[in-house]
Amino acid sequence: MILKGRKIRSLPSMPIWEYINEKIQIFGEKTAQVEVETKKEITFSEIINNSKCLSEGLKAQGIQQGDVIAICSENNIDYCWIVLGVLQTGACCTLLSPTYTSREWHHALSVSQPKLVMCSMSVCETKLEQYLETGTIQNVLVWGTGTENKQLPKCCISLKEIIFNSKKTNLMLAKNNNVTEQIENISTMELPAFILSSSGSTSLPKGVVLTHFNVTTALTTSGDYASSDEIALGISPFCHAYGLLLVLMCMCEGSKVVIMRKFSPHIFINCLQEYKVTCLHLMASLLVVLLKKDVLDKPECKSIHHVWTGAAPLNPKLQALVLEKLSKHAVLHHSYGLTETTFTMFTCIVGPNSLGTPGKLTPGMECKVIDVETGKSVGPNCKGELCFRGPLLMREYIRNIKATIKAIDFDGWLHSGDLGYYNEDGYFFIVDRLKEIIKHQGYQISPSELESILIMHPAVLDAAVVGIEDKTFGELPKAFIVKEPDSSVTADQIKDFIANQVSPYKKLSGGVRFVNFIPKTTTGKINRRELRYYIEKV
Repeated sequence: MILKGRKIRSLPSMPIWEYINEKIQIFGEKTAQVEVETKKEITFSEIINNSKCLSEGLKAQGIQQGDVIAICSENNIDYCWIVLGVLQTGACCTLLSPTYTSREWHHALSVSQPKLVMCSMSVCETKLEQYLETGTIQNVLVWGTGTENKQLPKCCISLKEIIFNSKKTNLMLAKNNNVTEQIENISTMELPAFILSSSGSTSLPKGVVLTHFNVTTALTTSGDYASSDEIALGISPFCHAYGLLLVLMCMCEGSKVVIMRKFSPHIFINCLQEYKVTCLHLMASLLVVLLKKDVLDKPECKSIHHVWTGAAPLNPKLQALVLEKLSKHAVLHHSYGLTETTFTMFTCIVGPNSLGTPGKLTPGMECKVIDVETGKSVGPNCKGELCFRGPLLMREYIRNIKATIKAIDFDGWLHSGDLGYYNEDGYFFIVDRLKEIIKHQGYQISPSELESILIMHPAVLDAAVVGIEDKTFGELPKAFIVKEPDSSVTADQIKDFIANQVSPYKKLSGGVRFVNFIPKTTTGKINRRELRYYIEKV
């Protein structure tokens, strides 16, 4: 059985930058974005003008259609116009997280092979030296406060000087391949727009290629996520599909976005008080922090009307607690998506009767659930692998034909690797990643189920569960726990807490280990690959 989302009235026929410019020009001098830390603001008109200047400057330096430009920055008010300026040249953006280690940076560059890197002054000051040790980058364009007065590293050039002051500088572009040179007669809409990292929670991240058509199709639903009278908090990383699409949707609808570079409960509360934020776009893991720290009880939260969560699961018990705190003044929305599907695949308003579901299928897309053994479609309430088809599917994994063929079958279905099911009303439910299911003596154990119980313990700040190999039982569930400050909880107490709420085979027979932090991906998902590496190392 194939389920279908509602039809999209008309699919877009213009590139991302043109689509967005057409949408935002009516907002003119209205403030589009403001930075909490610096108080700097940017208008919609400035976004259009700045992106045009950047595009012309990059073209003058030799950037052309199909080239790849890497952008590495924290969230700030320059991010969006820089992305739009790069896209306007016909080049493709690969968005890198400013939290990358040297190893992760090197891997990302080897996958995307950019001709040029652009970064914020903050990244230049704190990370660039170790990044340059990879030896693959010859020139870096730097933007932000301080680029005019500070002595930049030898390979760095101020973006402001080269673009806005017409400084004649010959950039040394890396001799990497153009991503479109092997494709004949490629249309504008089929051009690669972004190369984004896959989650990398179970293996090394792959480069997900999203086209202009993918992104503009997603943007046609912007009215479902934003409106001109909303003031949204931009804290989800712009370098990830979820955060990027949400901030672009806010632009399309004329929402004001208040950008936080780094989260802290104190800054968060002050931000709500000063800017009267009405809409929160949060990773699920951050919503858990707000809940555990009792931030949602603060009177400043009364201005919030909408809370959007995504990028990682949010268990029903936590949803119920959030509803209890926000139901009088705010609506909670939950969603599910993959980088490979551009944006969300399911979304819904969370209510007492819809706890645990990320919702129904997004417009324009198709979904089926297949038996993991036979590959045949199954009906309602039968667990299987979620598969998707439609205009939001990625073009490919860059320079990885084998992985692309494995992910997208001959009929155009993307095999998500996620185990789930749907009910008779068309609402979907996510069980876990197929690769992460713990197989114990013939039973299947979902790490997410155990984690959702652990996080409810008052002494647990964060938790993760992985399977460890065992000759007798196959795998044993092992928990990694971050304790609340000053907590004296013991491993046996954690084991008992779980044992009282689950079947015997789901007990933490692999043990409990207390750690200082749980490794996460940029979207807040647990990085089980790193945890398994840690187990092997120990």
